This record gives sequence, C-alpha cells and structure tokens, in this order.
Amino acid sequence: MIRKSLWKIGINEKYLLMPTIFRSLSSFSTHEFYDFRIYIVRKCFINYFEKHNHIHVPSSSVLPDSSDDTLMFTNAGMNQFKSIFLGSMDNRWSHLQRVVNYQKCIRAGGKHNDLDDVGRDLYHQTFFEMLGSWSFNDGYSREMACHLAWNFLTEVLNIDSSRLYVSYFGGNEMLGIPADIKCKKIWLNLGIPESHIIPFDKDNFWEMGSVGPCGPSTEIHYDRKQGRKNAQHLVNVDVSLVELWNIVFMSYMRLPNGQLKILPKEHIDTGMGLERLVSVVQNVPSNFDIDIFVPILNRICELSSGSAYTGLVADEDINMKDTAYRIVADHIRAVTIALSDGALPGPSKIGLSIF
Repeated sequence: MIRKSLWKIGINEKYLLMPTIFRSLSSFSTHEFYDFRIYIVRKCFINYFEKHNHIHVPSSSVLPDSSDDTLMFTNAGMNQFKSIFLGSMDNRWSHLQRVVNYQKCIRAGGKHNDLDDVGRDLYHQTFFEMLGSWSFNDGYSREMACHLAWNFLTEVLNIDSSRLYVSYFGGNEMLGIPADIKCKKIWLNLGIPESHIIPFDKDNFWEMGSVGPCGPSTEIHYDRKQGRKNAQHLVNVDVSLVELWNIVFMSYMRLPNGQLKILPKEHIDTGMGLERLVSVVQNVPSNFDIDIFVPILNRICELSSGSAYTGLVADEDINMKDTAYRIVADHIRAVTIALSDGALPGPSKIGLSIF
C-alpha cells in the first residue's frame, strides 16, 4: 500500500530501501512496510504538495534576515513569509499562493525557547525541521487544507486513523470569537468520529505576537499507545498523545490597541515537526529513536565509554546518563547547522547561545 502511495506522489523506487517487515504503525500488523528514513518522509511531503500545485520554496537560513530584530534564530517555517502575512509583500513573494517547504529551525532563545527542556524529556529539541504548507490570500479553502493533511497522514503514510484525534477552536469570550463550528463540520465530513474531535479555547488560537496576524487553529494528534480507546480527554494533557500537525487559519489582525480586525483575505499556515512525524512512521517511542539520531547516540556512547542509551527520563534516569546523551546529541545537530549557515563563536547573542 505504501509503495502505491509513493508512486502516486512521484517517489521513485530507487529512493526506497529494500522491503523489510517493519514494526507496524497501525492495525495492519501483517503488512510489509518500507523502512522510511527521514529523508524519504521529507521527500514524500514535498512531492505530495507539489502534486497539489504547491511551489517548493527552499528553507531559509537558521540565521534570520538582519532586518528582523525580533528573532535570534529562525524558529518556524512562516518566518520568511512574514511580509505576506503583514501585507507588505515584496516582489519575491508577490506571486505565491500555494507553497510547501521544510524549514531548518532552532529554538534556543526568544519567545519559543526549548533550550532548557532538551534532554529532560523525549520530544524537545533545539534544532528540528518544520514541514510546512501554505495558502496565501485565499489560495484555497479550509476544507482543502484539512483534506490535504488528513489524506497525507492516512493515505500516503498509512497512519491508523483510529489513533488520530483533532482539536479545533471552541470559542473564547475574552477574545469575543465564537467556536469554529465550520472547522468541526469539516472534520466530521471527512469521516472523523465526533468523539475524536475536541474543542479548546486559547490552545487553538494562534498569534504571531502581541500585534499581527492571528486566528483559530486545528491540530491533529496521534496516540502512541496502540489499542487505547476513547483517549480524547488526554489531548494536550498526556505526552503519549502527541501533536503532529497544526493548521492555522489566519483570519484576524491583532491591532496595537488589542482589538481584532477581520482580514480581507485569509492565509492558511500549516506546520508539522519532521522528526516527530518520522518517530510515528517508524513506530519508535520518541524523536531520539529515529534513524537520524540512533548513529549519533551510538557514537556518543562509544566516545564516552559509557553504557548504551536506554531512553530513560526523569526519576527513572537515576544518574542522568540518558538525559546527558540526549542533550549532547541535540546540541551537536544544532551547532552543526548553525555553523553551516554562518554562525560564529563570539560575544553576540547567537554566538553565546550556541557556543
């Protein structure tokens, strides 16, 4: 089934490893699965959206443009498209309506700072890749955005739909915005059971900052525990039920006085962490167990003459060995990417933060 899905989106046989009996990511435990390396999942995503008339825009540097003093590092896929969201498009982006990309991101300072959490759990990273798709200026509908996301996960990657839950904006009196019932109906029309569709308030309202574009969002979550039923109460509560995909409907502008103004045209911004998605497709417990991290962790163990990495966290990691391994593995990736994009040791915020 996966081979057929790959051919549909233009993945040639040469990009696949030899077939193996892979640990099933769904109830299809007897099916033959291909060992999806991280680069194959990345390519699947880009090819899929290109097949749906999206233009692939390459990742920008992790070092933001010098004109943007709000960021220490590029921390999201939408950073390089700010001019579109803010209505100040330059000629470079003015023609774009549908875009797909994977963006190198570092979250080690500023509003989104994961530096102190890395290693202490199984899902935070300072460096990661953000898979993103966009519809600018009413490029397509909310229905299309949700359909594309759901189809990619369940039809292309064959993720078991019974382990997926979706959240939507349930309204907020302080914001003065009603529940996004239209979004709920979209998911119902796609066949998702109502018990798997959960309303939230501020958790499902995205804002760029204190001023700027904002809007309700809908998220797709995956239950890592196979066979668990009726886990909707664990969404945004239990780390074993992880957020996979965030779809933001930018339909408002937050004004300096705090009021919300409806935008004349809507933008749709979707984002999904590549490493987290790969952990689901490869059916491993965490980001640190995927193919890109395993050789790094193994080499760290060899060089430190320590025991093997076992994936323990918190109180179970008695001597903090596994925590240290994760921190080193994560920081090696972040430093390597920062150096390759031109960061240098020194007294600057970037130099001090990374080095």
